[in-house]
Amino acid sequence: ENPPEGDALVTNQPGLIIGVQTADCVPAFIYDSEVPLVAALHGGWKGALGGIVENTIALMLEKGAKKESLRAAIGPSIRQESYEVDGNFYQTFVKKNPSCSGFFKPRVQKEKFFFDLQGFVKQRLQEEGIQTIHTLDQDTYANDALFFSCRRAFHKGEASFGNQASCIMIRPH
Repeated sequence: ENPPEGDALVTNQPGLIIGVQTADCVPAFIYDSEVPLVAALHGGWKGALGGIVENTIALMLEKGAKKESLRAAIGPSIRQESYEVDGNFYQTFVKKNPSCSGFFKPRVQKEKFFFDLQGFVKQRLQEEGIQTIHTLDQDTYANDALFFSCRRAFHKGEASFGNQASCIMIRPH
């Protein structure tokens, strides 16, 4: 039997390691050390725009987490200066919420933009009330010595690419 697929996992089980695989998308972790409860989520642009952050936090609150004690961490992902998108991509975000335009920097080329996916995910976390967010400020696209990058592999014409695994666990007593 195949395991279920999804963009987020939540657990209160000590010693159980949960994680996500990414190759440019944003790995984000949310935790409440008082309950304890942890979540790992895959912040791709579709999921981030579709509410993965909000839905994950809602589930955590339903499972007993307290909004004021939630903390988050963001792992390595593609940075804005490496993430070029077209005008249709830009319009997808702005049609959903005009304030999303702040996550796009216009390029000299007409109808091209640089998108801040990490900033977008971070703002979703902040809007949900998370005050403490630790960010590993590493660009997966630009740092080929340390990270895999789907976009970099595509631009180089490589047949395949790898993934980073980012994990979180509640320490057993």
